[in-house]
Amino acid sequence: MQLQRLCDRTGLDATAAQQRINAQMPLIDKCRRATVVIDNMGSIAELQQTVNSVHEWLRAKKTHWKIRLTVASAVVFGSIILWTALSRLTFT
Repeated sequence: MQLQRLCDRTGLDATAAQQRINAQMPLIDKCRRATVVIDNMGSIAELQQTVNSVHEWLRAKKTHWKIRLTVASAVVFGSIILWTALSRLTFT
C-alpha cells in the first residue's frame, strides 16, 4: 500500500519508489521513537476521534512543542485530517 501511494503521489515508477522507501528509517523504528503514534487503519470516524484525543492531550500538556508525532498512515486522507487537527494547536 505504501508503495502504491508513493507512486500515485509522486509519479515515480515502482522501482524508484521502492528505492526511496528503502532509504527511509523503518516504520517500526519511527514508531518506537515517537511519543504518540496514530494508526489510521480503522474508519475515518475512529481516526477523527483519535486525532481529537491526541490534540486535547497535547493542549493539556502544554509541552506539545516537545512532542514527536509519528503517524502510521495508511491513507493520504488520514494525513490530511491529522494536519487539520494539528494546525489548530496554539503555541502559547
